Amino acid sequence: MSPDLDRKETTMDHSPVIRKLRFVDIPKAVRMIVAAMENDPTIHYFRDTSDAKADYWQKKWKYNMAIILANAIRKDEAWTVGDVYACLVFEPADQTEDILDKLVYGMLRIFNRTVAPQLYSRQQKRRGAEWKVKSEEAIRVTLGGRKRSMWYLAELATHPDHQGHGFGSALVRSFTERVDKHGGLSWLMSSNIENTAFYNSLGFITKAEIPLGDSDPDWHGPPVVNSLMIRDVSEKETLV
Repeated sequence: MSPDLDRKETTMDHSPVIRKLRFVDIPKAVRMIVAAMENDPTIHYFRDTSDAKADYWQKKWKYNMAIILANAIRKDEAWTVGDVYACLVFEPADQTEDILDKLVYGMLRIFNRTVAPQLYSRQQKRRGAEWKVKSEEAIRVTLGGRKRSMWYLAELATHPDHQGHGFGSALVRSFTERVDKHGGLSWLMSSNIENTAFYNSLGFITKAEIPLGDSDPDWHGPPVVNSLMIRDVSEKETLV
């Protein structure tokens, strides 16, 4: 995981080269994530409401993502492949917030409580509140007191032009290898149920599903299902 790895996306044996994400990569990383998530059903649910105000939701999302990436880079908790073809952001277990963490997340909370509500439409506000309530309850019930001692795979994205080359799998395996060295458990929240098989292949098992839109009067499609998934090596070995 040397930050000095070159820009080649694969090694001589064709395995992806993983390097640390850098501050200079942030604009490209944000664009890559936006492109990767363009057709994500959960993003569609939050963003593309019938009463949406221009593209304010998208702009706010990019702003939040840039800040989160910067903070992760500062703590060596963000990785990428090649020229930012894919990236992964994680949070270690038993992480204690430092002064800069408190400043960063304090700024985000202030922005989300003051400026963001003025930009969001009625439906966007309601759907954001729905997600907050349902996801927090799922985490409380499923993870409980274990959450603090678990590693969190916070973000994974691969640019559509570079999917199918194993970049995402390589990033996740690097993450799970680090978790395994510490003898810990890891979890993630998948925003697209179509990605379940991908995460299953890497050891993550769905423990809770969070349906969005099942009681929204302005949503006329099927519920958008988010999956809370856990990777537990000991459990996997027991099942085998």
